Amino acid sequence: MRVLLVSSYPTEGCGVSKYTEELIGELRENGAEVESMRIRFMDGWLPSTKAILKISRSVLRNKPEIVHIQYTPTTSGPLILPFALFSRILGSTKLVVTCHEKPDGYLKHLKNRFLSAAFLLYEKYLLELAGRIVVHSRDHRERITALYGIRDEKIVVIPHGVPPRMNVTDAQILQLKDKLRIGNETVITFFGAIRPNKGVELLIRAFSDVLNDQANLILLIAGQVPASSREYFEGLIELVRSLGIEKEVRFAGFVEENEIPAIFDVSRMIVLPYTESTQSGVLFREVIPYSKPAIVSDVGGLGEAAREYDVGIVTPQGNVDLLAKAIRRLLSDEDSIGSITVNQARARESLSWTNISKRHLEVYRRAIGRDDAAREPAD
Repeated sequence: MRVLLVSSYPTEGCGVSKYTEELIGELRENGAEVESMRIRFMDGWLPSTKAILKISRSVLRNKPEIVHIQYTPTTSGPLILPFALFSRILGSTKLVVTCHEKPDGYLKHLKNRFLSAAFLLYEKYLLELAGRIVVHSRDHRERITALYGIRDEKIVVIPHGVPPRMNVTDAQILQLKDKLRIGNETVITFFGAIRPNKGVELLIRAFSDVLNDQANLILLIAGQVPASSREYFEGLIELVRSLGIEKEVRFAGFVEENEIPAIFDVSRMIVLPYTESTQSGVLFREVIPYSKPAIVSDVGGLGEAAREYDVGIVTPQGNVDLLAKAIRRLLSDEDSIGSITVNQARARESLSWTNISKRHLEVYRRAIGRDDAAREPAD
């Protein structure tokens, strides 16, 4: 099967790019002929236009059976709509679109009703042009159906894949501890890009509360700060100062790929207190592979996934008291930690990228009407 995969890959520090890299590798391992082409609307109109023309020429020249777009608005941009129409007109090429985020996170940044209506119309027509739509959670599928009236059976839920863990050496762990001034303390970690929707301020407040009756703790906040979130980050630093917990909090900044295993090795737990989210690749890409118990907010597909695979504690969005209670539980309850790590082992097997790529291949076969297509993956 010939597949043209359109995405932001390769882009450093981009979750969708990392997702795409894993998917491409496993699709090829399972026999698909995959060509990958990059588009990134945030690079500007001229580069985006050139990319769309280059991708269109590839479709005409190579005639892939499937064009699979890894879609976010900031990656794809408005030019993806005429390209999708072009692919649909060709007839022999079927279009599959993976939606990585619900539209709500983008709508809140639009300035007026006209722009919001235009955005919804743009996304509606893009998804209507697709033969199949892939999302990572039932919550997201329900939102698409409610907003755009797209029939439910056209939308397939395929969870994020879980990669194998990377190895870590004692030397790497010692180097990281020295860099972050970590001794024998118990480390509670937030990992990921630091943005207002990540709820890091809630974790800082909950951690401060836990310090009232627990000693020898460190809160590690690891992740890059996008330029648009500098003011939010500065507010986090001021919050730490105002609570008087500067000695117990470490801001690690951007984490290099080779440092990730050490970050997770030194961590007792990972806390993702998001206030808004469709899904989080961190849960699947880092938390589950490294067998670390998680505390996550009940938002979007994040809480849905944690509950479905029983890989962590789910707390109500924005509730600092219950977040602190969950942290205390994972600091003291070894039985809970043991149960979570066993469930994570099961999730690593069922959600391996080998299995996730096979589910994509089933979607592709169904889209092109192959007789040997198995029933599409159950949700």
